[in-house]
Amino acid sequence: MFWTGPRTRESLKSGELPCMLSLDMKRGLPAAILLFFACAQKPYGPAPEVGIPVFLTGGPPGGIASLGELRGQVVVLEFWATWCKPCIQTIPHMNKLVDRYQDKPVRFISVTSEKEAEVRPFLLEHPIKSWVALDPEHRLAYAFRVRGIPRVAVIDPYGQIVHLTDPRFMTPSDIEDGLRAKPPPPPAAKT
Repeated sequence: MFWTGPRTRESLKSGELPCMLSLDMKRGLPAAILLFFACAQKPYGPAPEVGIPVFLTGGPPGGIASLGELRGQVVVLEFWATWCKPCIQTIPHMNKLVDRYQDKPVRFISVTSEKEAEVRPFLLEHPIKSWVALDPEHRLAYAFRVRGIPRVAVIDPYGQIVHLTDPRFMTPSDIEDGLRAKPPPPPAAKT
């Protein structure tokens, strides 16, 4: 079985697993690939309105009370840790993306649940160009239902999640999708 993760507004709220794939070898890999993309429904829904209290590098002093304070920008929210080898391997790739979008309304934030004493020495050896945020109580990871790292969420300027992926597979087109996003339709009027 292969889980594609929560993909709809309802599944994000309820925690349901909306799409499980069984890799039936009789149908072969092409069928599995088609099923995977068929299950990759969008939109993911609105980003949770959670704050970031502490930035180790970059970011406003005193943190931000809500991701809503970054409206008008694409937010690339990466979850990582110093002990995670795949996370360390993605640093050069993510740094290149930060450089590429430095003159665009794109904000990169790398979130770790580790303590400052663990992260500061690591950053001396492995510089990260995005804002580095500390989330010791796992509030962001919990709100975004992060079950493993590395993980990245791309949030459009209107607060909608446009991509949830592994940063090793993130491409500029993922960020461009956020930059091209249109405002979501207004909520339907209640009768």
